[in-house]
Amino acid sequence: MVNSFLATNPTSNVSRVFRLTHSMEDELRVAVTFSRTVLIGWSDRVGELAAGKFADIIAVAGDPVQEIALLQHVQFVMKGATVVRNEFAKN
Repeated sequence: MVNSFLATNPTSNVSRVFRLTHSMEDELRVAVTFSRTVLIGWSDRVGELAAGKFADIIAVAGDPVQEIALLQHVQFVMKGATVVRNEFAKN
């Protein structure tokens, strides 16, 4: 995964790359995720939401590709099939 400070710091290079490459948003997501899974030998166990695969999920209120700072305010977290944070349910 991308270092969380770099990804959420609006002045970081990663933030600039995300903002400048909006047209490549899907390619960036796949490249960042896929290359990490291949490096650790898990490409057959992760990379999609499917039965029998590992998946940790986060959600924010908006599009983080348009506004990367939203990643500083994660409202939903699921880790190991267990919801550990759900601020959407509070509203």
